[in-house]
Amino acid sequence: MKFLVSITIMCVLVLSEACYSKEISDVAYANLSKSQVCNIYMPNDKENNGVIILVHGGGFAFGTQNDELIKPVIVKAIERGYCVVAADYRKSSEAIFPAAIADIKALVRWVKANACQYNFNISNITIWGESAGAYLSVMTALTPEAELLNGNLSDNLEYSSSVRNLVSFYAPIEFYTMDIEFEELGLSECANHNNVDSFESKFLGQSLSKDKNETYKTYWENYFTYDVGLKKVWIQAGSNDRNVPYTQSKNLAEKLSEKLTGKVHYNLIYDAGHMDQAFYTDKNLNAIFDYLTSQD
Repeated sequence: MKFLVSITIMCVLVLSEACYSKEISDVAYANLSKSQVCNIYMPNDKENNGVIILVHGGGFAFGTQNDELIKPVIVKAIERGYCVVAADYRKSSEAIFPAAIADIKALVRWVKANACQYNFNISNITIWGESAGAYLSVMTALTPEAELLNGNLSDNLEYSSSVRNLVSFYAPIEFYTMDIEFEELGLSECANHNNVDSFESKFLGQSLSKDKNETYKTYWENYFTYDVGLKKVWIQAGSNDRNVPYTQSKNLAEKLSEKLTGKVHYNLIYDAGHMDQAFYTDKNLNAIFDYLTSQD
């Protein structure tokens, strides 16, 4: 069943009274769920530096592409001359693994298939996520050839879901070791991810500790091939994160530095917690965009 989408076009003030972008809301990129929609933000000037595919967090259970937390990324991207595609996706209460990953992969393919209609510069696609959305971004960026992760979506399969750059904020990465890592950090009170009602367990569809092999189906290394096309990776976490151990990001950065030919940047923000505003300051966002635009 296809959902009819009402597309609202409006001018949104994003920087100052003299600087606007056009927003197109609730555009369907697939047709299995009302959650498979995105918002598109396009700068009015002639710059077209690339596309930022922005994926919100929320424990795979809540949130939308309209979350206030991610608005500073949209503002900064428009300021820097990028189009932004902010994504929603199916939550764990509607469909379990790999549904949300399949959605984001389908969105990347949709962006490529609709480049002419929306004037997307698909030669420079960056996928950028926070928390659960960062996990989905990591899985999308690192597994473009993994057919299993396309789930039940066959939209635009003539296009690859590969991207050029990846930005990850405080992502859960290796679900099976999250509680172990919290205990090693001396934070045993935070080691509750193996519980059957944890966000990650609900995403998987069973307790993380029930079946190690089943849990590791969610892990990127089981699908990774070396020719993924990534040029730049920016990974950040906070030292005071009590939702996801920062070592998840640290371990990811170390492994990618060994496996990728592109650049990998890892940064730990001292004393920052999960979903901390420190990630969204003008200074930090400028540093990320400077990194993305630096010469390869």
